[in-house]
Amino acid sequence: MKPQPLQSHQSRHNKRRRLKRWLRLGILVMFLAALSFGIGVPLYQASQGYQQLRMAQQIIRTDLRHHQLRQFPQALRDLSESSVHLKRALIFTAYAHFLPSVQIPYQNLVDLQIATQNISQALSEMSPAIELSSRALDFPSRPSQFADSPRHLHSSPLESMIQAIKMLSPALIRSQPHWQQAATALKHVNWSAFEGILSPHTLSQLRSTSHVFDQVVAAIPVLTHSSQVLQQILGIPLSQTYLVLFQNSGELRPTGGFITAYSVITVKDGQIQIGASHNIYSLQNQVTYRPLAPSILHYVYTQHWHLRDANISPNLPTTVGYIQRFYSSIKGAPHINGMIFVNTWLVDDLLKVMGPLRLPAYLNVLSCFLTLSQSFKGFRFGSLSNGLSLP
Repeated sequence: MKPQPLQSHQSRHNKRRRLKRWLRLGILVMFLAALSFGIGVPLYQASQGYQQLRMAQQIIRTDLRHHQLRQFPQALRDLSESSVHLKRALIFTAYAHFLPSVQIPYQNLVDLQIATQNISQALSEMSPAIELSSRALDFPSRPSQFADSPRHLHSSPLESMIQAIKMLSPALIRSQPHWQQAATALKHVNWSAFEGILSPHTLSQLRSTSHVFDQVVAAIPVLTHSSQVLQQILGIPLSQTYLVLFQNSGELRPTGGFITAYSVITVKDGQIQIGASHNIYSLQNQVTYRPLAPSILHYVYTQHWHLRDANISPNLPTTVGYIQRFYSSIKGAPHINGMIFVNTWLVDDLLKVMGPLRLPAYLNVLSCFLTLSQSFKGFRFGSLSNGLSLP
């Protein structure tokens, strides 16, 4: 009967040993699981984010190489998802921020993720305007959710451009904080920490790209103001009336040529309506302002200053002021919001893009190769516009 306590003691001792083994094994398994979870998941998320970032970069390069924006919405989605994956990877490895050996590389990755996220958000704000601009410029593009409506799918290039101009200024204002945050985050990146990890060429590209965002942020106020001015010029939302002055480049004048003809046009939502169009002498006969000629005009043997010779200053605003004094003296003249000066060189440039312009009433064809020679032979804007609307 005495051996029983010894056996009982050994049995309890064995149970404790087995329990300790299982505890050690459980702790080891939990440690390995935590280690694999803490390393494997972030590595997977980082790998996915990097792959989608490269895909977005490749799509954009391919589209730009082929002068198209077909895959821009897909590139934008890839960029956004890349930012999400990188953010998850950084969340799972937040402990690295407290490890001195990897603290700087970790902070670099945090700054890069912040920059990527803000760039994605900025492009998302500007995406509708970019897509409409691509249609206006005849870039093939794939419609996004914004462009699903028939109004945008079947709009003409001019309508697309007008809509893009309307959207551009608000989109720039909304995207500006994101561009600013992206530029700030990239400034904090210590690119030297990536030496030996990235190739020198890639590292050089990243450094130069980071400076581009400073230029983007600086340009946004200028672009926003320019967009608002462009809307006003195109008659959005209020119509604008302009006095168009056609100058013959064959007769030298400070602003580009002798004024031979004029036209009064009205612009509303980018659509041009042509009003009166005649040679300059028909308008000059209605002018009641007849000052003495400035001394410079004595070289053209005239005692009085006329509208046709009002463009005597190479400073365009000064010349506009002179012409305005003549024009405002005409009784019943339409109010104008501005002046447009057109010379022969502009006509040549337009004809190079548009192709020859047929004039059945004159049994003639204007082309970029004939306008200058015809101008010197007396085929001038004035003869075209005399009593008829300009083409």
